[in-house]
Amino acid sequence: MRWSFPHHAAIDPDHVSAQTFFLWCFRGWVQGLRDNNADQWTAVWNECARRFGAADGRRLVSSLARCVNLLRRHALADFGYHQPCCPLRSAEEHALVDVFAATATGQARRAVGHAQALVLPHGVGDMIEAVSQIALVLGRHNLPLRPAQKGSVVTGASTAGSATIH
Repeated sequence: MRWSFPHHAAIDPDHVSAQTFFLWCFRGWVQGLRDNNADQWTAVWNECARRFGAADGRRLVSSLARCVNLLRRHALADFGYHQPCCPLRSAEEHALVDVFAATATGQARRAVGHAQALVLPHGVGDMIEAVSQIALVLGRHNLPLRPAQKGSVVTGASTAGSATIH
C-alpha cells in the first residue's frame, strides 16, 4: 500500500504534535522495511526535507533509521505497530513515543525507564541518543509536544491491524 502523509484526510501535516510526526515517520520507515519499498522511505524523507530543510531532514531520517535498527537488533520482544496514519497506538508504540516525549522535555530518568521496557540493556543508551537527536530537530522547528492521550493505546502486538518489526 502506498501512502502519503501530506494528503491523508485525517492528518494535517502542518498542524500535528511532535509525537504524531515522530510516530508517522517511524511507522513509514518500518513499513518501507517490511515491504522492501523505497517509496515509503522517500515519502518520509520528502516530508522531513520539506518541513525542516535538507540538513535537519537528513539528521532526523538518519536518527530515525538508527532507532529502527536498534529496535530490530535489541528489542526485548516483538514490536507491534500500526499503519502510518492509524489513530491507534500499540503498547510498544506508546512506550516509544514516551521515550521521545521524555527526551524532548529533558526527563532523562523517565526516558531511560521507557527505553528499558523496549530494548536490551546494552541498547538503551543508543536508543536514547537516537531519539534525542530526533527530538532536537523537531524542537528546533517548534513542533508542539502534546500531553499523553489516554485511551488511544491498543495493547499487544497481535492486535488486529498491527504487525511486528521482527
